[in-house]
Amino acid sequence: WIAHLQHSHIPLGYGRYLSRLLVSPHMHQVHHSQEVRHWDRNFGFVFSLWDELFKTLYVPASDEAFRLGLPEGRGAGQYNSLAALYLRPFAGAWRLLAGKVVPPPHS
Repeated sequence: WIAHLQHSHIPLGYGRYLSRLLVSPHMHQVHHSQEVRHWDRNFGFVFSLWDELFKTLYVPASDEAFRLGLPEGRGAGQYNSLAALYLRPFAGAWRLLAGKVVPPPHS
C-alpha cells in the first residue's frame, strides 16, 4: 500500500525526524520532480538511511509543492512508448560506455 501512496500526488510526510529513517511518500515524490534542486535525490524506497549516508537525502517541507515528470528538453518526448521506456536507457548506457556520447551536466 505504501508504493501506491509514494507514486501518488498526495504530499504525505513523516515529519523531520522520522523522515531521517523512513522514506515518506512526499520524499519519494521528490525523486520524480522536474526541478533541478531535486535531481539525484531520494533514491531509497523504504529506508532513507542510504540517502543520508550518501548525502542524497532531501526532506521537503510539508507545504512544498513541485511538478512531477521529465522536464521539457530532458527526454520528455523520448519515452512515449513501452519499448522506448524499457530499451532507450540500455541503448544510452551502451553509447555512453562505448564513448560515443558525453553525458550532459546536471546544472
